[in-house]
Amino acid sequence: MGLSSFEEPGMRATLLIQRYETDLDVDDSIIESRINRVGLILYEPAYAAFQPGLHVGAFNINQSNNPVTAGMSLSGNYLGLLFHSLLYSHRHLGLQLEGSYTYHDADKVTNDQEVSLQWHEFMANLHIQMAHGNFYYAIGAYSQFIDGDETAYGAITQTREFKVNERTGVHFELEYRVDATGKIGIHVDNGGRQGVGLVFSRGF
Repeated sequence: MGLSSFEEPGMRATLLIQRYETDLDVDDSIIESRINRVGLILYEPAYAAFQPGLHVGAFNINQSNNPVTAGMSLSGNYLGLLFHSLLYSHRHLGLQLEGSYTYHDADKVTNDQEVSLQWHEFMANLHIQMAHGNFYYAIGAYSQFIDGDETAYGAITQTREFKVNERTGVHFELEYRVDATGKIGIHVDNGGRQGVGLVFSRGF
């Protein structure tokens, strides 16, 4: 997440505050899942063709239509790798490919129930990005893949696999350059993932 300006050198650190919803498929039941994340993204944009990065943070997840997690807010951490690749750039227009892998691990313990959720998440998106003065815009499409396990002990004891119900969607980003190295922005997803994220970015 986050646009890369067309000439950006050096390390870039981004604070991400994000809230989104996505439906998970568990034993042919649709589980509505709401996720809040706060994390740090580090990019090394040394080459426009391939810019590797790392992201890490904390999150919580609440679910509807799942007896195992009813009334629970599970919390945990995530860690992953990501990249930007600027496929085309001409003056104020660019075409960018992004990809990421993230591992999530969350749990919750109550008097009679212990639940843990672990999942692997892969995302890819392709977007057109435009620059106008201090503003950067992007619009594109994404695809998400989730493979996870739900493990419960106590009043309900079971292990179930889950996956994402809807994989594709569209997204929009807007960023504003506040000074020579700092940017703030907003990221909006619709489709299989619906939500909004705020980014605060600084280059070094």
